[in-house]
Amino acid sequence: MLPSFMTQAFVRKRYPTVIDHGSTVRDYTAIPTQGTFYGSIQPGTGTTDQLNRDGAEVVKTIWAQPGSDVKHFDVLTIKGEDYFVNGAPEDWDTGILDHMVVRLSRWEG
Repeated sequence: MLPSFMTQAFVRKRYPTVIDHGSTVRDYTAIPTQGTFYGSIQPGTGTTDQLNRDGAEVVKTIWAQPGSDVKHFDVLTIKGEDYFVNGAPEDWDTGILDHMVVRLSRWEG
């Protein structure tokens, strides 16, 4: 039985890759494949652009069910805003409350 706090549905978008000048990159103009996973989202701390003072990073963390299909190159839309998975999702195998930690970020400004 999964914890009751991991009931929020998240849709992840996975964009295909293309070769660009010899490098494999994600094609964010293409139609992505989508998948759903469940968890709980929490606000995080972000940073601001200290030099130009015209931008800010918005950060969130999702505590997801173990084994969720989320990769470091995926995109999640939350309340109409696209967030990029920031780094590889981490599996926390505690033996009591196993979960996956997915860190998200996006820039404003």
